[in-house]
Amino acid sequence: MDLKRDANPRRYCVPAIVCLFSIFILLAPLRAADTISTTEVRALVRQLGDRSYDKRREAQRRLCALGPGAVEALQAAAKDANPEVAIRAREIVHTLSQLLFSGVKITLTGPTKPVDWDEPFTVVLEMENTSTHPARVPIFPEARDPARDSPTALQAARMIDWGDYLTVTGPDDKPIAMHVDDMMELPMLGDAVNLRLTDDAVTTLAPGERRRVVLDTFSRGWARYRMLEKGRYRIQLTYVPAWDDEELRRRRVGRVESNALAVHVRKAAPATVRRDGRKIMAELSRKDDRLVVELVGTGDLPVHVNTAIGPRLSRTATVVWGVWWKDQSVEFQHPEATTPDKPFTEVAAGDRVTVASLPIDAVFAHKALEAIPADETVTLVARYTSVLSRSFVLGGPPGSRKKILPRGTTAAEYATTLPLTLYSGSPPTNKLEITRPR
Repeated sequence: MDLKRDANPRRYCVPAIVCLFSIFILLAPLRAADTISTTEVRALVRQLGDRSYDKRREAQRRLCALGPGAVEALQAAAKDANPEVAIRAREIVHTLSQLLFSGVKITLTGPTKPVDWDEPFTVVLEMENTSTHPARVPIFPEARDPARDSPTALQAARMIDWGDYLTVTGPDDKPIAMHVDDMMELPMLGDAVNLRLTDDAVTTLAPGERRRVVLDTFSRGWARYRMLEKGRYRIQLTYVPAWDDEELRRRRVGRVESNALAVHVRKAAPATVRRDGRKIMAELSRKDDRLVVELVGTGDLPVHVNTAIGPRLSRTATVVWGVWWKDQSVEFQHPEATTPDKPFTEVAAGDRVTVASLPIDAVFAHKALEAIPADETVTLVARYTSVLSRSFVLGGPPGSRKKILPRGTTAAEYATTLPLTLYSGSPPTNKLEITRPR
């Protein structure tokens, strides 16, 4: 019987085999092996071959609820001369072998003092197999992980792995979703995620074995839980096998929980940090007799912006002006190319960088706008667009890539010269009304 996956690619669902539960039987969590009676298990195994279908079904559900502690007896029963007993025993063994965290004690530790919203911290998962049987835990083997050679990609891969089981709630007691930056900029991370979609590799803990997982930059990494508001946050790991059987799910058989880790954020993010995750906004304003386009940082992490403006969108950013007057509209490209020595500027929340400046007279000097009389009011916008990024260089249209690559440089070599956090897109901007001067 095959494993199923739900919408989250790393969360495994346990098949129900045929454990159909009577609503009249109260189910307990999976029991520790040292509390399971050998006599009880043998009796239930014999009952798998009972003439009564209801009794066979009842035996199956009770054996499922006993958990891995019953596996040894079930493995012996899988060779029983009675095919009914053997088949059902093999099915139960297969199902129980897919459980995670069975008999594992999980402890979360983190910062012991209050932190600021932008202060990196680490969460550590301490796992100990307290049972007498091997236990599966969802640790992907690092030796096979495509992300292992990139600290940034590895941090994100581990966060994505454990995000299946972690619940983070904010000061308002509402859950916080994990935020993952563009995986296209980290090919190794994309490879790691794709491998996990097809590879069910996990780690097995022997009885008594301990294992530690470190989640670095929990709120400030490529994959992160953004803690932007002041107050108490709660982090907890919870695992409930996704049984096919409704009664098993309702009773939460096999549920495992860690302690609840409290993290106190003493200082909230400023209002300039957008809560919707948008990293850059464009702002158009008038300064004396000029129109100025500025990029404003609004993300929780700094990004780089391309301040080289020109007609070649593949290498430079572009600024396109739009003018509305009555029922007419005109668009034209920013007439002045700028090629600074250092075209990539880091922008943090609240930072501003000017990318274009145009005399007001230059707007009305455009051929299509010459007929606008003095004292008439027009509406302007300025659209900034940049497509240059590592993912564009490595995976963009071949023709465009050829145009941007310096002579004698491969795409892979050029991509490494670009900031990993280089902004790519066309941020929204405001409208501005101006009057044509006399």
